[in-house]
Amino acid sequence: ADSMQSYTVCNLRLISEVPLPYLKKEERTGHAPDVAIHTRHIPPDLGQLSDLPYIRFTETGTMHYGDDYTPHFLIRSNEITADPRHADWKDRLVGPVIGTICYLNDLLPLHASAVRVGSNAVAFVGPSGAGKSTLAAVMAMLGGHELIADEICAIDMKSGAPLANAYLPYHRLSER
Repeated sequence: ADSMQSYTVCNLRLISEVPLPYLKKEERTGHAPDVAIHTRHIPPDLGQLSDLPYIRFTETGTMHYGDDYTPHFLIRSNEITADPRHADWKDRLVGPVIGTICYLNDLLPLHASAVRVGSNAVAFVGPSGAGKSTLAAVMAMLGGHELIADEICAIDMKSGAPLANAYLPYHRLSER
């Protein structure tokens, strides 16, 4: 347990047995983790197929996510198990897996970038390649607005008013 790394993702505390340098290091102390990330081999035939070929569900409610019927992750609200045989698992964790964890923890995950404008958040939503990160980067660099989130903007509605939670502390701009 001493080797676990702590991170903050969408106001959730994650601990991981492997370093995830692109995530924001945990700043709070003394809080129990919301989600633990582990690595282990995942059997390819685990769970029942859903309408989507890359998602299966087990009898215990665990969701299994991967490509071509091959699991990359087992996902519960408080645990992510990643199959280390997939070299790109850390990259895949950033988008849909973190979005799923947000959803399972009562946050609304948007595929969006967001900046702070005054006391408000402005989120840019759209499909991959639409320019969400670019627009947020321009507003941050040229307009002096603070980047709140890139890739996932998780909205918390528990207090009654929507609150945009911070995610990636940097822009994920493509070469396009």
